[in-house]
Amino acid sequence: MALKGGRVYAMGRSEEVPTEDNLQKIYGVKVKVFQEYRAVVLDNFL
Repeated sequence: MALKGGRVYAMGRSEEVPTEDNLQKIYGVKVKVFQEYRAVVLDNFL
């Protein structure tokens, strides 16, 4: 589950919720999600 502004924004399995699109919309940052490593990296560090 992911919250935005105190409300449920996305709900699902751990592989489904923390997507690049969801994280950008929730936190306002561009990221790269590596599901095979279970890692999230800020786009500025790539």
